[in-house]
Amino acid sequence: MHTHSQSHVCGAGYESRTERDTADLSELSASVRQALAQPDVSTEYRTFYTTTDRPAKELLVHSLEHGYTVIWYDETLAANGAAVADLKGIAAKYPIGDHVVIAPWTTKDGGPFPAGSHLALTHWTGPSKQQGVWEYCGKVSGAVAHEFVSSYPKTNSPEPEAD
Repeated sequence: MHTHSQSHVCGAGYESRTERDTADLSELSASVRQALAQPDVSTEYRTFYTTTDRPAKELLVHSLEHGYTVIWYDETLAANGAAVADLKGIAAKYPIGDHVVIAPWTTKDGGPFPAGSHLALTHWTGPSKQQGVWEYCGKVSGAVAHEFVSSYPKTNSPEPEAD
């Protein structure tokens, strides 16, 4: 795993350290395909989800393979009405064709984000050099989201022609 630390202003007047990490994901595809064989996954895509309407985590991870950027927000932000409104505002800037999804990360999904982090911006690069890329942030920031999405477009994914 490679780690790149950066500092961003992640909300009005708040500075938060973010980390951008990469990891080899060449083996992930088989496990994702196995998880997708389960019949309870939805195929409807939107740009913003809550804990009550989010598709299965496995479907969102599979979306990374097709060029989506998934921005996960934790339960701290899910409980903050102003932060949710900011996240919805960011989601509104990315129509479905832009391949950006904002979704909650819950304790059922796995471990917590690093201390002080409440967002995880994620993308799976490719097709030739596949690696997972993620950036943690302590506050909601449209500028950080825009920079991350611009840095990792749909064409930089394992299956850029898939939808």
